[in-house]
Amino acid sequence: MNKLISLLTLLCLAFAGPVLAHVKQSGSVPADNAMLMQAPDVLSISFSGPIRLTKVTLLHDNGNTVDFGFTPTAVATQFSWPLPVLEIGSYQVNWVGLGEDGHKMKGDFSFMLHASADAGGKADSAHAHQH
Repeated sequence: MNKLISLLTLLCLAFAGPVLAHVKQSGSVPADNAMLMQAPDVLSISFSGPIRLTKVTLLHDNGNTVDFGFTPTAVATQFSWPLPVLEIGSYQVNWVGLGEDGHKMKGDFSFMLHASADAGGKADSAHAHQH
């Protein structure tokens, strides 16, 4: 009986390893929950392991989706895209990807772009910092 329990425990651990090893988002630019005084020039996402991104969207709080030229990618751990000039407001980035094992993963992060003294309705890209 003890051998059976040991064998079942070993099998459970063997199959749990791949599940626990799925890729996670490890960083982004802008950082999650960043409050920016300057519009970012790029959008970057880093992962803990190889992933193929199939969808990345950038949503403004006015309901508009910002087109930044995303196309599905090859497998990598770091991705970056140039951004157009962003309007002041809150943004959410949503991503969907496939791990090397074909497992679908998704995540999101957000940031806020504040006005600088001379920015008007667009963010001033000459004066910025992240909190």
